[in-house]
Amino acid sequence: MGRGTDVMGKPSNYTQRTLISGVYALRDQVNGVVYVGASRNIDTRWSFHRSTFRRHLANPRLQAAWDSGRIEFIVLEETVPEVAVLNMAEQRWIEHFRTRGEPIQNSRWYQPLPQSYVAPLIHLKEFRERAALSQADLAKRAGVARTTVIRLEAGEPNVMPSTLRKLARALRVKPAKLFTD
Repeated sequence: MGRGTDVMGKPSNYTQRTLISGVYALRDQVNGVVYVGASRNIDTRWSFHRSTFRRHLANPRLQAAWDSGRIEFIVLEETVPEVAVLNMAEQRWIEHFRTRGEPIQNSRWYQPLPQSYVAPLIHLKEFRERAALSQADLAKRAGVARTTVIRLEAGEPNVMPSTLRKLARALRVKPAKLFTD
C-alpha cells in the first residue's frame, strides 16, 4: 500500500503499524467525499475495510470508489484507546470537514450524537443511590458493564443512546432526568 496525502495535501502519516488508536478517513481522491471513522486499532480497522471492499459489502459510494482505485486511507489523529476520547475526536473531525464545506459520507454509526448524549450524566449517582443500588447492582439491572457505570458517574461526557436508555429504564426514570435538572 502506498502513501497518500492528508487533508492538507501533506504526505499521509499512515504506515503499517499495530495498536495505534485514533481517527481515520477514507477519501475518494476524485470527488473528495470523506468517510470518517475511529478505532482502538487502526490497522485492524483498515484490514476490516479492505476485506469489506473485497467482498463488495461496503457503502455503495465507497465501494464504487474502491473498485475504481480512488480510495485513500488517512490517519487524521492518534489518540489514547478510550472510547469517549475516540468518539469526541471523531466528532471533532466530522465537524471539521462539515464546517469547511467538504463532502462527507458517513454511515448511521458515525452521525453526530445529539448534544444531550454528550453531556455528563450528572444525576446518575443520585438516582442510583435513591434506588439503593450499588454500582454493580445498577450495571447488572441495566445490562451494562460495572466499569461503564463507574466512568459515567465520574463524569465521562459521552454515553451511547442505547446505554442511556438501559440505565434510565433500570432506574425507572426518563433518560433526560439523568443529565438535566
